[in-house]
Amino acid sequence: MRVLCTLPHCSSPINGWVFAPSPPGVTPAGWVSEALSPEQAAAFLAIPGYAPYFGPKPGAPEEEEAAPDAPAAALDAAPAAVDQADPPLNPAPARRTRTRTPR
Repeated sequence: MRVLCTLPHCSSPINGWVFAPSPPGVTPAGWVSEALSPEQAAAFLAIPGYAPYFGPKPGAPEEEEAAPDAPAAALDAAPAAVDQADPPLNPAPARRTRTRTPR
């Protein structure tokens, strides 16, 4: 059984159990536990802010349906190259515009 933690500012692990962010579309959003035994789940469910979770496993890929009118060759084709370069993750610091005065 899995439980959903909706408490604000929670993180993982909680009491030694790994929790992952809930999949998109789950309301209310929160953190979903790994598989727990019924006794462990009951301990979490006794705390306000925890609820049983029966949705998809967090991090599981969503099933994508292909468009019915798309040709099969188009589905297997590699994506086109992107013309723009990605911005750097850590841009260089700004340069000084004035010269330093000697001390």
